[in-house]
Amino acid sequence: MLNISKSSIWLPPTPNVMKINVDISFISADMPITIGYLLRYSNGKLISAGTKVGSAATPREAECEGLLAAAQWGLNQQLKAVHLEADSKPAVDYLNGSTTWNIT
Repeated sequence: MLNISKSSIWLPPTPNVMKINVDISFISADMPITIGYLLRYSNGKLISAGTKVGSAATPREAECEGLLAAAQWGLNQQLKAVHLEADSKPAVDYLNGSTTWNIT
């Protein structure tokens, strides 16, 4: 399940489900983007964290790169029941199938 964060307070997923929170840093197309992600149990206990450096032409592309990196990281961790949370409403809406979206 993919959610959008509505506040700076961490909200746990349902019991026995883990959550990956992802965020990106985008300054300009000429500079690398930084992606960070945290994996926690439903009780809030931190399991693991990671970062990745990448590139993107626009902030929207950077948000999509961040979601993709977090999802791939979760797959590499062999996660079965996980929520993915980000703070980019357009990217989350698009991935949930609720809107069309231009990456530029």
